[in-house]
Amino acid sequence: MSHEIRTPLNGILGFTDILSQTNLSNEQQQHVQTVHSSAQLLLRIINDILDFSKIEAGKLDLELVPTNLSLLCKQVVDILKPAALAKNLVFDLDLQNVGNETVNADGVRLKQILANLLSNAIKFTLEGRVTLSVSKTFEENNSATYKIEIKDTGIGISDEQAAKLFKAFSQADVSTSRKFGGTGLGLVISNMLAMKMGSQIEFKSEVGQGSLFYFEVKFEKIEGEVMDSFAPKIDLEVFDNQTINSKILVAEDVPVNMKLIKIVLTKMFPNVQLLEAVNGQMAVEMYQNHHPDLIFMDLQMSILDGYGATSEIRSMDLQIPIVALTADAIEGEREKCLNAGMNEYLTKPLETVAKLDPPHFPPFFGRFQAMALSQHHSIS
Repeated sequence: MSHEIRTPLNGILGFTDILSQTNLSNEQQQHVQTVHSSAQLLLRIINDILDFSKIEAGKLDLELVPTNLSLLCKQVVDILKPAALAKNLVFDLDLQNVGNETVNADGVRLKQILANLLSNAIKFTLEGRVTLSVSKTFEENNSATYKIEIKDTGIGISDEQAAKLFKAFSQADVSTSRKFGGTGLGLVISNMLAMKMGSQIEFKSEVGQGSLFYFEVKFEKIEGEVMDSFAPKIDLEVFDNQTINSKILVAEDVPVNMKLIKIVLTKMFPNVQLLEAVNGQMAVEMYQNHHPDLIFMDLQMSILDGYGATSEIRSMDLQIPIVALTADAIEGEREKCLNAGMNEYLTKPLETVAKLDPPHFPPFFGRFQAMALSQHHSIS
């Protein structure tokens, strides 16, 4: 259902974004922006509902992998820092006696909990600071217990509001919903995930003085370093994109998505040849016949899906960069793609990239621009 619901919304988001960059009157521009903003809001609501349904149906299992807690917390803070800075908030990360430890944990789900709690803290804090603290409270031979706290100086929560806090589709009160928005699912999902980890989210709060959300979770300790991904590492060399003519293969079975992806990629890589495959088997055959420099791979396709196509291509070539493209926004999907041999994972639509001139692409897209235009790939 995630794929089926998100696919038409991706078309709306992608093409309203592209339409907004054409010559429109002020009134038309406002109408397009309204459609785009409404579709974004609907997409966020759908993502929450799908995630909640999956957990409630008991179809979610934790995927325990070596996880560096310090690195994970820093990554979450880096993602949310712009939102805090936009409100002139101080955003702190306090790692107490944690060190560079590696534990056996579902890092994706832990990130989801932290991101939800920190996003709420930022949203409901008008001034002051938001702090993420992690401390080790107990340790034995093969495991350790960590206390994770998210503290803010926000609007706080009354006793009456607290009673609704962890109920699905509930906001603290109607006025809060009108002012701050949201479905009320973020905390519910976070607490359900914490319970899957053998914990439970608790909180303390005072109206006008801020809130403290916290939970303790026990992890098995493991030795060794954490790998960033299981996909081949690409060593990008210096290149001249004016003198190199390269090929990008796009594997996508939905015509609207193919059209959108081609428009975005043409703006990103104006000097390259685009190859189209409408299923995974065709993608493998086009790889064999045309030897592209970069592949964008949809995951759900007929005849052979993106995972199967990637597996066949990887059996022939460990070096070519393969980027997963999917309408599924399910947590854990990115790690599944990396395990399957893909180098990166993108959720559709790729709307924001089309707005940017090549020199201003974000670092992520810059890396793949380099991959597409460089004729030399090596595994580090």
